[in-house]
Amino acid sequence: MLKRFIALITLTIFLSSCSALLALRESRVDLYNVAPGSSRAAIEADLGHPFAVTNISDKVIASYEYSLLHPDMTRALFHACLDLFSGFAWEFIATPIELWGVPTREKVTVTYKDNIATMIE
Repeated sequence: MLKRFIALITLTIFLSSCSALLALRESRVDLYNVAPGSSRAAIEADLGHPFAVTNISDKVIASYEYSLLHPDMTRALFHACLDLFSGFAWEFIATPIELWGVPTREKVTVTYKDNIATMIE
């Protein structure tokens, strides 16, 4: 009886982990390199290519957009509980919600001089 209970709990954890784990994922954007004095290459490695670039005399102003995912333990537990109570049918609803959910879109403007960041807004 104990073996069945442990097997059921283990199976439940593995089967319910998809949407629950997706609810706990974090953004891959590392804003540590986005600081005055950083090179343009380092900033673009984290944020990608800018969506707008303006040249003003010896300065370049580049605008970047990135997505932030907000991990949420409450949402993950909610998904796990609904998985258990629905016989894992909730996965068909929750996984697309977590995959295609709308992350927060953020913008940052970086001013470069000689490909070195001088100002971050």
